[in-house]
Amino acid sequence: MDNIIDSHVHWLATGEHATHLSLHNLTDPFDVQNLQVFKQHFRGEWIIGVGWDYNRWINPKYPQKEVLDKVFPNNPVAFSSVDGHALWINSQAAKLLQLDLSKCLNKCIVFDKQMELVYKHMPQISDESIHNFLLEGQNVFLKAGFLFIRDMSCSMPQWNQAIKLDKEGLLEIHIDQYFSVDGGQSFSEVLKMAQIAKKDKCKNLTVKGIKVYYDGALGSDGAYLSLPYQNIGKYNWCGRPLMTNQELADIFITSWNSGFDVSVHALGDEATHQIVTTANSLWDNGHLGNVHLEHCEIVRDETINLMRDRPYTCHMQPCHWLSDKAWIDKKVAPELKKYLFPWRKLEQNNIALFFGSDSPIEPSSLGINQKAIFDASKYGIDPPKSELLRFHRI
Repeated sequence: MDNIIDSHVHWLATGEHATHLSLHNLTDPFDVQNLQVFKQHFRGEWIIGVGWDYNRWINPKYPQKEVLDKVFPNNPVAFSSVDGHALWINSQAAKLLQLDLSKCLNKCIVFDKQMELVYKHMPQISDESIHNFLLEGQNVFLKAGFLFIRDMSCSMPQWNQAIKLDKEGLLEIHIDQYFSVDGGQSFSEVLKMAQIAKKDKCKNLTVKGIKVYYDGALGSDGAYLSLPYQNIGKYNWCGRPLMTNQELADIFITSWNSGFDVSVHALGDEATHQIVTTANSLWDNGHLGNVHLEHCEIVRDETINLMRDRPYTCHMQPCHWLSDKAWIDKKVAPELKKYLFPWRKLEQNNIALFFGSDSPIEPSSLGINQKAIFDASKYGIDPPKSELLRFHRI
């Protein structure tokens, strides 16, 4: 079992997760008035919470501005959605950020790129806390049976603490590290970090590439689809790309020329299709490099056909099925449902495929992924023909 990998995690966040105020059990926005807030839930004066999911509320709609302002009038609040792609903030937070809430959904919800502004201005985690959170995260993966992880989020403070752990002999897992373009940092800044980090020689840390976001998440209505979300109705909303294809092409070329793979968050079917057509065009014009597609929750057959015999690697999280199935019929158009969780089709077309958890969004667990694949088969999603461990083995 020593070569078993969780192929998509957020290492630091996994260790940090237990210190945040849990919002997983909210059934209504006003349930926040019953939360017990303790010292560990603060970062400076900010109150940090994670895990709300409007799809599971009695009235499945995004919350209104007045809720947090009434319950937390004196502290800035940042509550992350369960998928990590939306932040529910209050007026105190907006005041500190100098953010115009009139441009935000319900004057209190920010998504994806808007979130970077929030995180950029929050008090930074101390080096000591980063050190402890990395150790705590490692314990989570060890208990789940993983000695290898692909970590999709890294900053220089995290990298420096990871090196320290490695040199102290405290790292018991191997990390393939990706530096992520989020948190308010530009691609050029992140590329420079990765280049600096790659010079360090470490036993258990390997700098692999750059991670970028092409779209958002289904749960937050941000995944880029080819057909409108069914729950949005009159707005004809399909989600949207978070960058242009030219920007993506420039990131591919610059990263490849620097010796890095590129990992792209690609959840919606149109997002994946646009990424694939962009990468294929570059390869056809002589550019060389690897592309990793993260999530791939909806992929059309025509896109899979374009991926054949190309250097793509897909990283899926079967466990997301168990979380998403409760509301996916309400969001995804019937014509797209046949493309959900296409692990069988990717396998049949000999496209490199690995499974992970997206920890701490979902628990790091072989058993949960196995359960998800079996459960999805009851809803018409064909299971892979190979055993589960094939997709967790490096």
